Amino acid sequence: MSAYRQELDTASRLALRTGCHQLSGKISDKNMEQTGENLVYVSRHWGARNKNTGHANHEQWQGKVYYVRPGTDYTEEIRRIGQERITDLWYSTGYSVDGAHENDPSGLDGYNCRHNRHVWFEGVSTFPKEDPEPVSVTINGKTYDYYAMTQRMRSMERAIRALKREEEALKTLGMDTTEIKTNGTIEFKSDNPDNRTVIHEVLHSRSAPYIPFDKKRESRMMEETSVKYLAREICKKEDIPFSYVEISRVNALMKINQIMDIDSNDYNFAKLVYNISPGSRLSWLEGKADRFAEKNPGMRNVLKSYLKELR
Repeated sequence: MSAYRQELDTASRLALRTGCHQLSGKISDKNMEQTGENLVYVSRHWGARNKNTGHANHEQWQGKVYYVRPGTDYTEEIRRIGQERITDLWYSTGYSVDGAHENDPSGLDGYNCRHNRHVWFEGVSTFPKEDPEPVSVTINGKTYDYYAMTQRMRSMERAIRALKREEEALKTLGMDTTEIKTNGTIEFKSDNPDNRTVIHEVLHSRSAPYIPFDKKRESRMMEETSVKYLAREICKKEDIPFSYVEISRVNALMKINQIMDIDSNDYNFAKLVYNISPGSRLSWLEGKADRFAEKNPGMRNVLKSYLKELR
């Protein structure tokens, strides 16, 4: 019997997320069957599992093209797409499209796997353009990659939910919750991974899912900028150790605030922007800039240049 345990809410989310992705995968399999194609592309995403070996290490097999059935020479396709080789999907990822092999639950389409797969048309399909994953950071001589940071974030979220459950139980029983309110905090230490990145990802998890689907592309830059800005200001305000790389978009947001004097405090302004509906932050800022420029026409072009960086 496994000694691993999960809280009910965590297990429920895991089961629901896994089931939804597996259903989506079955639709992709059906599409492949209807096209008659034999090649498949497995998507790539930031923070893919990179621990363990074999199928359980998702980072090593993501973002590549595979064949479903052996027997075809793909030398020309390998040369065209610049991939070292094209291998068997089941052998490499643990997933069998036609059910000829038993699927590995730790691999593609296994538990908590977020990867997708799509039909790859030989001689036509190309790799999607993707933003590079954030670089690793070194804190006190120890290096942390993006995956390690996201795992820290998940740990914090679970701890917060556990504290909330405990507080609710104590309230129901009529007991004192002072200790939880006083001591129930997530502690940041100097030997933790990049704390700003952890806070950054927590803010994203509370914000990005609420961007309307039709505004995701146009809101992406503003979402990223406003989250980076607030994460940095939280660290400053709470005296939390963090590493920071200067980003022009965040500076543009700060300059806009300085010019229009929306709030004299960077933390308050960052929080104000973040609390605007995720899909409306840029339009809200543009509206304020337009009204300001009507009274101060000499600043119109300056504001336009800063707003351009946020699109």
